[in-house]
Amino acid sequence: MKTIGIVLLVLMLGTALSYSQYTQGTVEMSLMGTAGSIKPETSFPGFPSLDSHSYFFLTGSVGYYLTDGLSLEPQFGLFAEKNSPPAETILLNLSYTVEIPRSIVAPFFRAGYGIGNAFSYPFYGNIPSYSSDKWDVNVWTAGVGLKIAVKEDIILKTEVNYRQESLTVDVPAYYSISPTSYTMKESSFAFLIGFSVLL
Repeated sequence: MKTIGIVLLVLMLGTALSYSQYTQGTVEMSLMGTAGSIKPETSFPGFPSLDSHSYFFLTGSVGYYLTDGLSLEPQFGLFAEKNSPPAETILLNLSYTVEIPRSIVAPFFRAGYGIGNAFSYPFYGNIPSYSSDKWDVNVWTAGVGLKIAVKEDIILKTEVNYRQESLTVDVPAYYSISPTSYTMKESSFAFLIGFSVLL
């Protein structure tokens, strides 16, 4: 809540400086993350309570501005959770930053697609979600956020991010049942905070 108050204060007062950073040819290196805890709940009588799991999500990207405001961003993500192998993703995002004249605040929008080696959220009971070394999980992501210029080349970033992960699994024939396939799908929202350096 304190972070949201600081962001709102900057939005109200953040028109004193004006930088023109998001121009063609600029490179933006970003590091963002979030952390929290997952507590599965059940409503079945006699079913044992499930442990809560702390998690940490970190993402890094390098964006190149193709034109003023429009950048292409390869991104690597790492989702770590206790007692589970990490989920890794590689994405390619297209991002657009809206520069407001005479303001240090700039809203941005981005969307992308990539692949992962696991589902990143959550545990099913105490059993980790699907994980492999095949990089066969499809990942779609979209986000909206704010960039706040702390200095001419250092940017504070906040983002509300939507993520959908899916995987189609083939099931072999068993006795008289024909081979089939089914799709697993998970969606999540996250609030990310971090910073960027402009080169």
